[in-house]
Amino acid sequence: GSINTYIRVFVIFQWRVWSRTSLRGEEHGRVFVAKFINTPYNMDKHTVKNEINVMNHLHHPKLLNLKDAFEDKSEMVLILEL
Repeated sequence: GSINTYIRVFVIFQWRVWSRTSLRGEEHGRVFVAKFINTPYNMDKHTVKNEINVMNHLHHPKLLNLKDAFEDKSEMVLILEL
């Protein structure tokens, strides 16, 4: 997969380190939330990878479930199911 399979709808919240954006999946038109996280340092990437690992093991109706994750040189994106 690629972040390009999602269409950005609008920014929900933006902070200096991360932002949340509403996305629509092109495949089925489902709505997701993307958490864009600045990761300029390896330690930042390690922290986000730990978050991904924890989220992959948590499944509960009251939690946002991790659908997908993407990484590039200075940013990671978590795609969360609503």
